[in-house]
Amino acid sequence: MLDRLVAEWTAGLDTPARKIAAIAEHLRHDFSYSLTFERHRREPLMAFLLDDRTGHCEYFASAMALLARSAGLPARVVAGYRVTEKNSLGGYWIVRESNATPGRDLFPGQGLPHRRRHAERGSHAACALHDELRQRPR
Repeated sequence: MLDRLVAEWTAGLDTPARKIAAIAEHLRHDFSYSLTFERHRREPLMAFLLDDRTGHCEYFASAMALLARSAGLPARVVAGYRVTEKNSLGGYWIVRESNATPGRDLFPGQGLPHRRRHAERGSHAACALHDELRQRPR
């Protein structure tokens, strides 16, 4: 099923970078961010991709990585924290649960530079879509 979906989304595209951009574009425009949704399949990611097209950032990162791999491009999901707040008294970084964010790695080769993308405000990486999608009216 993933092969068929990625073939449809990347039809006629000849470079890895264009395929990645097409996948990201579909995720950005055809899917919605939400922390509230129901799954009616045993495979939650397939429900996200094929049925309701609604999910949180882990679904977007997982979908991006799996669709990239289905297109023959090396990718994986990574997780971490987007830390932007520093304590003014102690000079240490403050890490909050709300800073947790998944991302995805695209690896070099096949015309792709190594890219590790975690969610950042204003970023248009597929794994960072959650900032943009959170602000979309439902």
